[in-house]
Amino acid sequence: MSSQEKRRERRWDRIEREGWLGLVPLRDIYDFELFLVHNRGWHSAVTSGLEILHVYGYGKELIVSWNPVKRRTKLNCRRLMALWHAYDTFYRKG
Repeated sequence: MSSQEKRRERRWDRIEREGWLGLVPLRDIYDFELFLVHNRGWHSAVTSGLEILHVYGYGKELIVSWNPVKRRTKLNCRRLMALWHAYDTFYRKG
């Protein structure tokens, strides 16, 4: 196992302990990113590894990861969870 894979595994373990599992459906990720960028002033960043959403702004980074084995998404912080609930409650169509 390479050092990059070890770092990625350690990072995933940390997110697994600290994040929220399965809150954001995979089909809504793109719309949620557009909501953050256009309505909330965040900026898109390039995703890497298991990340499917990576935005930054206001001195913070918000990351949504994907676990292909367990087939679920993972949010990395409470702020992202709160933004998701605002999007889901007030802006999401359907």
